[in-house]
Amino acid sequence: AAMSDRSMAMARLLPLLLLLQLACPCLAFLLSSPTRLPHLSPAASSSRLVRYGRKERGLALRPALTVCASSDGLLSWASENGAKLTCAVGPGGMTLTQDVKSNSVVCSIPSKLFLSRSTTRAAFGSMADKLDVRTAMALQILYEKSKKEESFWCEWLKVLPDRENLGTPCLWPEDDQNLLKGTSVFEEVEASKSLYSKAFESLSSSGWDSKIPTEFFNLESFEWAMEVVRSRSVAFPKFDDGLVLAPVADFSLAGKLGRDTISCGYEGLFREPRVTVQSVAGGKSGSPIAVNFMGKSPSSMLLDHGVANPNKEEGEFKVSFAVSSLDRFFDDKADILEQEGLTTEMTFTLKADGTLDEYLLPFMRLVCIQSFDAFLLESVFRQEVWGFVNLPVSKDNEKLMLETLIATFEGALDDIGSSESEDMSIVRDASSTYRQVQAAYVRIGERSALKKTIYLLEQEMEEMDSKEYYQERRLKSLNLDRPVDESEIVDPNVEFGRERDAPWMR
Repeated sequence: AAMSDRSMAMARLLPLLLLLQLACPCLAFLLSSPTRLPHLSPAASSSRLVRYGRKERGLALRPALTVCASSDGLLSWASENGAKLTCAVGPGGMTLTQDVKSNSVVCSIPSKLFLSRSTTRAAFGSMADKLDVRTAMALQILYEKSKKEESFWCEWLKVLPDRENLGTPCLWPEDDQNLLKGTSVFEEVEASKSLYSKAFESLSSSGWDSKIPTEFFNLESFEWAMEVVRSRSVAFPKFDDGLVLAPVADFSLAGKLGRDTISCGYEGLFREPRVTVQSVAGGKSGSPIAVNFMGKSPSSMLLDHGVANPNKEEGEFKVSFAVSSLDRFFDDKADILEQEGLTTEMTFTLKADGTLDEYLLPFMRLVCIQSFDAFLLESVFRQEVWGFVNLPVSKDNEKLMLETLIATFEGALDDIGSSESEDMSIVRDASSTYRQVQAAYVRIGERSALKKTIYLLEQEMEEMDSKEYYQERRLKSLNLDRPVDESEIVDPNVEFGRERDAPWMR
């Protein structure tokens, strides 16, 4: 009887189990163990890779890069683990493997393949949480490389460009980096190298050298891994720490510039996280995927992806200013900035379209406040002073602020050195190297941003006499910016305060 009851119970459960299996394919997929295919021979994929020449339609493109293995193993591994692909990847980026219509998804990568904060925790435990997500992901790349064939991501790691071929200027040889001297990119490259060196030293002293073999845990490898994260990761808001590396999809960031898109989102009934690459215009089999980097400047493009946007109208120049520690009003100014959530040293972005950073002029007016206007720094005005410096403070202050900015930006123009015509000659010269052309694009873009900003500031200088300054605004707010009414005139011959003038004495 007991066996009969158990059989009947199982019979009732079977339809429910079948329904769950049909209704939850995504859940079953996410919970299934990863599939890793054996490595295929490098020769197998040679026909699927598209190599670009240096120039196409007058624009310099990334040269063909060296990869360490066939991409067929990567594509097979990705497909077996839930990726949807109508593309191939290789040294030139990503190409179509069949004709597609406009707005077709050509690459869709599930979260199962991501490297993210979650995977770093799985690899390193609580140690990963002590690091920012970029550093943790870089260390996981090195850790997975050390595992070789045992790594779930080994097929992807095999085809990643090496240090020489990744393309970002932080990894260029010193002679090539010197092509960028005078630009803000050069300063950021130097800052990144210094940051990586300090971070690696800190990691070494924190026990990470015992987690990753020395062959893979060294400064050069760490710099490479950090630049992989920088150049190939995508922002994924509300997923883990908002940043992921999506194998296969990351190759779309290594090709030419265009209109196609790479995006993150959730798909299906169970909102599965995926990174997708979409061909906006469609194309024939073999056509390259050319991603739109959402208006990034030539400088940002080169820093982040190793290829500069040739459109000088999107040029940017980054510059830093600070309140001098020798300023006798330093403490007051630091307190005011802290109240606004700002710091005593700020970096601002100048743009070729003439857009000024909203904090640039207020910050510099505050920096330039001297003794005559120092009463505004008194504690009684502490809650209002940031509003004051958002508008002209005084004629002297405005003049000093504008002269300081113009002189700084003219100096930056001089530091760039070459002229626009010289840089355009480099771009057009077929004998120019790829990196010479990229450096020229950066100089053209940054020069454009500096010139436009200087022009706008010089216009501000010309309008100084017509500006309304703090004192005029204050008088107006108190209704004192008008002629004096007769009733307000005091007769100087009338004496007040004497006892004989009191009414009761009359």
